[in-house]
Amino acid sequence: DGTVWIWDAITGNVFSTIQMNRTLDSRQAYDLEIWSITWSPDEKFLATGGGDGYIRVWELESGKQTIELKGHDQVVTFLSWSPMGDHLVSAGADGKARIWNVKADNMVLSLPYYSTTAKWSPDGTYIVAAASPDAENIFAGSVSVWNFKTGKLVFETHVDKDENWGWVL
Repeated sequence: DGTVWIWDAITGNVFSTIQMNRTLDSRQAYDLEIWSITWSPDEKFLATGGGDGYIRVWELESGKQTIELKGHDQVVTFLSWSPMGDHLVSAGADGKARIWNVKADNMVLSLPYYSTTAKWSPDGTYIVAAASPDAENIFAGSVSVWNFKTGKLVFETHVDKDENWGWVL
């Protein structure tokens, strides 16, 4: 029904709800499905990634949407807040990993590899991404580490598609 329910894990009570408030046909309902979700470091906001490629930021106290970013051409598969809470990294089924300034509501960096997952380092200096050359070779790729401030690749390790291993970020 387009509602995100947030429970208090200790009491089991509903803490807050976020309502998308839209009348939907079946295609629109798929587009608005939430595929990724993450808390802000200060726990005042949630960021959601949808089937429509949008990233939405919600204030928890009011349940109101504060930001909407057109981030991807397909499903947003992964979101991660920077440790300072001023940036988000998103990755999508379109293979793009992008970094967003949530204070200015704009994209500041797009990683050049086909990436479907990415995450910040604990100090916010680096972004690690699972990447592949293209959509057809998602199991033959690399783990890459990018310097957020410079946008430069600082480390990469390659994986052969015939090797039997994987990773979780």
